[in-house]
Amino acid sequence: SLYDFANSLISANLTLYLSQWVIVENNFEDIWYSSTLTIATILLIFTAPILGIYSDKTQKKMFFIKPLTILVVLITIILSLIGASSLAQLAKVITVLVLFVIAQYFYQLSLIFYDTLLPTLTTPKNYGKISGIGEGMGTLGFLVGIFFTYPFVNGKITLFGTPGRIQALIPSALAFLLLALPMLISFKDKRTKFKGNFFANYRQTFRDLKDILKNKDIFLFLLAFHFISDAVLTIQIFAPIYFQEVLGVGDLLKIIGISLVLVFVVVGAILFGRLSDKAGYKKTLMVACILLAVSLSIIPLISKLSLMWFALPFVGLFWGGFYAISRAYLTRLAPKENLGKFFSLFTIFRRFSSVVGPMVWRLSVLLFSSQGNLKYRLSIYPLVALMIVGIFILKRVSEVKR
Repeated sequence: SLYDFANSLISANLTLYLSQWVIVENNFEDIWYSSTLTIATILLIFTAPILGIYSDKTQKKMFFIKPLTILVVLITIILSLIGASSLAQLAKVITVLVLFVIAQYFYQLSLIFYDTLLPTLTTPKNYGKISGIGEGMGTLGFLVGIFFTYPFVNGKITLFGTPGRIQALIPSALAFLLLALPMLISFKDKRTKFKGNFFANYRQTFRDLKDILKNKDIFLFLLAFHFISDAVLTIQIFAPIYFQEVLGVGDLLKIIGISLVLVFVVVGAILFGRLSDKAGYKKTLMVACILLAVSLSIIPLISKLSLMWFALPFVGLFWGGFYAISRAYLTRLAPKENLGKFFSLFTIFRRFSSVVGPMVWRLSVLLFSSQGNLKYRLSIYPLVALMIVGIFILKRVSEVKR
């Protein structure tokens, strides 16, 4: 729970403040920021599967999680120092974005091995419950993270160089390390040896993955998850821009709005996680996804901030349910001995949203550019359409026995 809390805390600040530092403070086009997510995803596609299979064969998980966590902390601190320095603007932004690609890659890679720890913590009948607690704590970390660093963002505290949103990254990196320490110290891998040459197995790994994807239920689940997560993550990335351009709110109100969603994400993750253990993963996941699509469809119709405060909790509730059940559902669908393989694919499908979703958003904004601020409202609906495609695919996945 502490590790879930910690990694979401640093993710919150990287997602919320670095994007605005690039786009708002330095006046770069949003393609600069979203391209970094695309590059990190491409790196994952070519490396995550082989590392996932290596983890399965050796049962080494902390072997990856420990160094990756430390590297994320160090790189985040370095990019923060460079971002706050007096370096020329173009060189500064490019250097920060290059380091962000590396940090994002290491961060997403660590989550593959972290997710495979679930079966070591509980029995199959409680996967939904434990996944829900982890998802809830992660969301709580996201919520605390953006409040914890707000004094650094608004200029009340400046650690080094230029004040602004970049100042949030050093304290969030240090908090991540501190809160992650209990797991990094206490969790240990079993002693096993990897048979065969690591690099010689690379080609065979992709043959194995080809065979794995012949599993109809898992392939359909991953495909459905991709479309739905695509919409959700894209909206999360561009939510600060939407709040500012459509509703004209400042950083404090953005934080309050995002916090309102996140509080209910915690509630939704725990509630739907427990419910899925009793009612069935597929049925509960379908309900959460349909209600989430409906909630997001209503958001662009709202013009008053007071009504937005009423609508956002519903988005959070079903959002939390979607991610909590997804992790538990895949854990039940996949053979236990191949969890590393499947969660490497899970992460790739999740991160591939960084390619398709932002592209859909950018094209929509471009298409509706003549509509002024209305273009941001209209751009939500193509993302909802992606969710609907995912829901129809999910309908074809089998329910697992409880």
